[in-house]
Amino acid sequence: MAQADAFLIICEVGLFNFTTSRYTLESEARDAAKTFWCCWVLYKQTANGTDLTELDSGGVGFSHPNIRVHAEKNVKTKAVSQARDADARANAAAAAEARMAKLAHQQPKPKARPAGGGAAVDGRPDVSNPAVWD
Repeated sequence: MAQADAFLIICEVGLFNFTTSRYTLESEARDAAKTFWCCWVLYKQTANGTDLTELDSGGVGFSHPNIRVHAEKNVKTKAVSQARDADARANAAAAAEARMAKLAHQQPKPKARPAGGGAAVDGRPDVSNPAVWD
């Protein structure tokens, strides 16, 4: 199931204390923003999370630049790194699956046999060589 775009309100409540509220509808986000007295910025975040578009800002104070820096460094960068990690995990899983498919078609390696003696002489396994222990 594909994710839809989200609307984020990021507030700075106290010095460098950021809160993020997520909404599915822009109208819900705008209604919620009307209730905030502190500085806030409303963003539209794409479904993959790597693109943030500022839609509006408001509140009382001068910390809008701090919020924008926080959003760029933390929200957007985190989404980009998560997307990169997901790609890396998918590539690793595909490589592991290819290795397992290759191994499934190979003949098993023969077991090591003791040189002379052992089962060939008296029918009992040679337990003096740990390389042949099961």
